[in-house]
Amino acid sequence: MRNKTSLHGFTLIELLLSALILTLIAGSFSLLFSRSAKLTGSDQEFLTALNVVKSQAEEIRSKNFSKINPYDFDNKKGKVEVIYIYQDLIQLKFSYNWKKNKPPMEIYTMRSKY
Repeated sequence: MRNKTSLHGFTLIELLLSALILTLIAGSFSLLFSRSAKLTGSDQEFLTALNVVKSQAEEIRSKNFSKINPYDFDNKKGKVEVIYIYQDLIQLKFSYNWKKNKPPMEIYTMRSKY
């Protein structure tokens, strides 16, 4: 007669426990990947908005100092404000509403006449 303790294999509890552990690990990885993809999309939107503002700054840089005036851009999502500090020095404020329910992106820079 065979001894029952000498049989090889896994018990049902061991299989269920290993399946549970594997499911928890797989679930945490899928949560990690979905969160990462969501953050990447938000980063892409921010970089796109930053590039829009940078292009406006480059456009102002190419203008004659005396012709720099406040204006709106990108279908009124963005705005350029001009603050005169001295006769030959201005501060430019770029505001851009890049995403709903987020504060607008604000970038400040100085421009000299010389």
